[in-house]
Amino acid sequence: MSVPATDPFFSVIIPTYNRAAQICDAVNSVVLQTYKLWEVIVVDDGSSDNTKSVLESIKDERVRYLYQQNAGVSTARNTGAAAAKGKYLLFLDSDDRFTEGYLESLSVEFAMNSCTIGFGYARYIDPNGKEIVHVKPEKSNGKFGPPLAGAFAISKELFQLIGGYDTKLAYSENTEFFLRLKLQKKLHENSVCIVDREGVIVNFRDSRERFNTYSSAKYKSIAHFLKKHADYFANEPEAFANYKTIYALGAFQHGDIDEARKSIGQVIMKKPLRLKAYLQYLLFAIPFLARLYWKQPDTR
Repeated sequence: MSVPATDPFFSVIIPTYNRAAQICDAVNSVVLQTYKLWEVIVVDDGSSDNTKSVLESIKDERVRYLYQQNAGVSTARNTGAAAAKGKYLLFLDSDDRFTEGYLESLSVEFAMNSCTIGFGYARYIDPNGKEIVHVKPEKSNGKFGPPLAGAFAISKELFQLIGGYDTKLAYSENTEFFLRLKLQKKLHENSVCIVDREGVIVNFRDSRERFNTYSSAKYKSIAHFLKKHADYFANEPEAFANYKTIYALGAFQHGDIDEARKSIGQVIMKKPLRLKAYLQYLLFAIPFLARLYWKQPDTR
């Protein structure tokens, strides 16, 4: 395939780990875009399957493959960003995909506006392809989003200025990155573009199931997030309650029931009208019931 004789405008970074059966769908969702000034950087985070050989079937010189020892999704994204030649970066998870024409729409918005970040829609689908929820981008009242891999493009310069992803995080790494953008006053309405169309199709990953699967890494991530941004959480009761609840679940799963109850107690102190927290506090006192409760799928 012929390659445009110019540097790419977009660098699409796809971290992957043992997803040989899905990675080509993600890459091809970029290859088939109507807009052609792009590159794809697949960062293989230590896969033990045939990811590399599967990618070799995609005959496009704009698709690059980088291998690293397993270090987590945040490190993989930073590795891809460091190697990127494009002016704007997009981070696509290896089991998700872009919609047709998405990069074209983004390129138009960036050309018309002096923005450093562009957001598109995100559509969550279940294993049968049925839509679960459609997340529209927002740009008002100090809220911007969604801070979801694939749903935003950011200038490489700004990404590097903020310091990239926090490599200690394997959970909520996008949320934490955008919190830093906000705290450093790099995120405001004049710097944000909205693409009024669907951008990324996300395979639904139940939040509770994901936490259970990677519970140790997630538990450590939330502890780090809460400590790193303690001043922020001290002034944001709702955010504190949400993350402290996740942390409490992690503590419970690691056998530290006292820490779990203590954490939920802190949630109740911050948000006394959060009735669900009282139920959770009682459940932690009866570990058998708690295990049954948290085994159920989270449909929120």
